[in-house]
Amino acid sequence: MQKFIILIIISFSNLLFSQPPSQGPRNIKTISKIDSNLVYTEVDQLPEFSAGGLPAFRNMIHKNFKKKNFIGDGMLKTEITFFVERDGALTNIIVNGPNADFNNEVKHAISLIKENWNPAEKMGEKVRFRYKMPITMLIE
Repeated sequence: MQKFIILIIISFSNLLFSQPPSQGPRNIKTISKIDSNLVYTEVDQLPEFSAGGLPAFRNMIHKNFKKKNFIGDGMLKTEITFFVERDGALTNIIVNGPNADFNNEVKHAISLIKENWNPAEKMGEKVRFRYKMPITMLIE
């Protein structure tokens, strides 16, 4: 009798907690052509800084950074967002963090970098890409 009750409980729990059967994909748009005006965040190949990758890009920001151009010390953090264009140029640089002077100096340091990036690729074509990365510096 106990085995029968356990079997019934298991059967009903499967009905109550299982997912409904799939009816196939709905509202899925297949991309067959790349739109050169769109800015992508998911690509087949990520963009890469042409002068040594992301570590070299961070080093150049640090090298171009002028501590005397802002007030603040300690651990300062910000987040930068920019577009890597199809030609590898950086555009739409946005810096968000709690210290406005620090943000401005980070943006200035990035604007001094003249080397381009190798652009992102999707379906074998170069595309615009939105890149987001944190920046943290210990200022003494």
